[in-house]
Amino acid sequence: MKSHSNIKNSFSFLSIGSNVGNLKNNIDKSVKLLNANKNITVKKISNYYLTEPLYYKNQNDFLNIVISISTNLSVDKLLESCKSIELNMGRVIDVEKNYPRIIDIDILTYDDCIFNSKDLNIPHLKICERKFVLKPWCDIDPEFILPNLNKKIKLLLKNVKDNSKIIKLEL
Repeated sequence: MKSHSNIKNSFSFLSIGSNVGNLKNNIDKSVKLLNANKNITVKKISNYYLTEPLYYKNQNDFLNIVISISTNLSVDKLLESCKSIELNMGRVIDVEKNYPRIIDIDILTYDDCIFNSKDLNIPHLKICERKFVLKPWCDIDPEFILPNLNKKIKLLLKNVKDNSKIIKLEL
């Protein structure tokens, strides 16, 4: 068990997805790499969901999960860690947004902070329109209140307009 004495731990939710190669192995490897960081502890992992792509349709379906973590990293350092894992796993960053990718790790929330910069928006700006985020998130914390909207995740899922196919996998 990891311990951090005299360091404030922050709580964060991450969305992880893959649609290139062995999807489950890609996601499992990214979770292991996150947890291997001495400054990050994975707390909960949702069920795995097979989801159709939302924005760019001409690609394979995605496998998606949401995890909760505790970390003593700043939000900027957490973003660096997530991007480093993506690059180390072979993600190509210079392709257009929403195209196929071996791994995608998005920071959804960081404590109850509201944070906006050129590189990062917390909470993630597209949470409310993504069933592939809201459904797995409901597996691990349906009562979480999104700071910028002051609404529970389960309510956001109930009201999401996204009608894309999402299938819970028994793995």
